[in-house]
Amino acid sequence: MKINGSTLPAGLTPMSMSINRAAFKISHPTDNSQLALSISPVGNAKSQLLERFRAALNPDASPASYLPSYAETYAKLREEILGGESDAQEMSLKLLDEVYGEVTGEAADRLANRFDAFFNGPEKLLDRYRMSSMPSGFDRDSFRNHLTQLAEEARQQALAHPGEAAAYLERSGPADTLESMSYRDIKALSGALAEIGALRPPIAVGNDPDKFGAAVANWEADSRRILDAAGLSDSVKNAASKTLHDSSQARLKTGSYALAVDSYQSKIDETFKKLSHLSYLISTINGKLNEFKGLDPRDPRLQNLLRREQELEKSRADYSSELKSDKASLKKLENDPDSVESSDTYRRAKSAYDNASNKRSNQ
Repeated sequence: MKINGSTLPAGLTPMSMSINRAAFKISHPTDNSQLALSISPVGNAKSQLLERFRAALNPDASPASYLPSYAETYAKLREEILGGESDAQEMSLKLLDEVYGEVTGEAADRLANRFDAFFNGPEKLLDRYRMSSMPSGFDRDSFRNHLTQLAEEARQQALAHPGEAAAYLERSGPADTLESMSYRDIKALSGALAEIGALRPPIAVGNDPDKFGAAVANWEADSRRILDAAGLSDSVKNAASKTLHDSSQARLKTGSYALAVDSYQSKIDETFKKLSHLSYLISTINGKLNEFKGLDPRDPRLQNLLRREQELEKSRADYSSELKSDKASLKKLENDPDSVESSDTYRRAKSAYDNASNKRSNQ
């Protein structure tokens, strides 16, 4: 098949596709024209290259394994192109470089986003609740650039020494920054994060801060066990462990906030129902009092109704005061989400978290 007048090498022959060459009419106010649909040969060749790269990935391997896999695939495809017809080589090599940049760029974005979601996750979670937080300092774009550089180094190694891209990456030395961590750490941490992501995260539901606090502690302990078994270097393991702890504390705080808000709202809703019922009872008594207007004020029936009305009015006043207090507390919490740390809900959740953490650490 020709690409701008050139023939693709046999190894890159696009998949055969039947194209309906029939023309389709397009409505136009002043003119009726016809369009013939066609598929670009270059597009076909690019699609086939993309499939070759993606087929090289092991779905069960670490997400970072794309680096040596794509580099070795690039070297093989380049060899196929150079072994084909010479008049197609320049165009095919250019297309190969373009596709390699795309697939490694997409993979770098996915991996950088995963690391960003982990290292900057606590800060982002607290920000969503308008709570104060300390920036993690992890630079997603810097890490992505590091991945791009590793992809280029792996490609050069695969070209110079086919089959040795993975070994070359594994030999990379320790990094000065978290964003420039070694390939071994990238591979180990990306695999660990995939496992941690499969764990069921603690969710603040119901009205039990104790269960929620214990769930956060158990989630952190299970996640930490995955990190400990990942084989990370000390510096990366320490950074990841700190982030994991920060994440559990952020979940504890935001979850307690959600529980406290739900608790106040439930109390407010329940008090409204009670006030509504009291209003109905008082209205009923007032109706009966109207019926007894002509009675002697000392009549026992009248006295009983008046006493009952006073009791209900006192209850209404108490409930109104309670409603006012709960509304004020809810408003204060919503205006200052960080104040949840002084709430009974947070104290209970934190106490349950500490107890569960100590229990897990002693096992």
